[in-house]
Amino acid sequence: MKRVVEFCLVLFILVGLVCSAGAFTGSLSSPAGSGITGTGAGWWPVTFSWIVTQNPDGSWNYNYTFTSTTKSISHLIIEVSPEFTLADIIEGSFQVHQGSVGKKDGQIIVGEYAPGGGDNPGMPDPIYGIKFDGTSGLTLQLSFDTYKAPVWGDFYAKDGKTDGEMNTAYNVGFTSPDTDPIDPPSDGSVGFHILRPDTHNYVPEPSSLAALGAALPFLGLIRRGRK
Repeated sequence: MKRVVEFCLVLFILVGLVCSAGAFTGSLSSPAGSGITGTGAGWWPVTFSWIVTQNPDGSWNYNYTFTSTTKSISHLIIEVSPEFTLADIIEGSFQVHQGSVGKKDGQIIVGEYAPGGGDNPGMPDPIYGIKFDGTSGLTLQLSFDTYKAPVWGDFYAKDGKTDGEMNTAYNVGFTSPDTDPIDPPSDGSVGFHILRPDTHNYVPEPSSLAALGAALPFLGLIRRGRK
């Protein structure tokens, strides 16, 4: 019985180590002073929010919600680092909780997107990101899992025209600074940026490694008890 208790204690420490590694929330909204700017007036005000949580296996769940008041979104681009590929989204983890993506099974493309033209009017700079295409609904909420850890970045969203002007939205920090802040992930927003996946996998923080070190003696006790 004592061994069982010791094993459960170690398991509790290890699970707590992983689960406590990160859980962050934040949001931006229009008008520009609240974090979102763009063109057109057909869907203002809009909000963009996120919940980024680390799973027990060390992967990260990214949950994003874009909400308009009058018109649905046609596509959404979430920035990722240039080495990120579609394969970095864990198979079977992508979910659409509200709204829709794609006409049938969903359309998700990872690549570089340039400003201008009919596709990305008003986009202030090129962006490498995940494009969720063929979207619809006044509220679009989607999520996916990846082992890539969160850093600060950008988003861009577009709808059709209202009174001849295209409806677009993007975070105020899209171009300021040109390089995303190096601040660590946190609740809220840094420089009017969003949390998005980086190139690198999660690396335990020193405090997490210390907690793991604290668990090792218990593992030793269990092993000695079995001799």
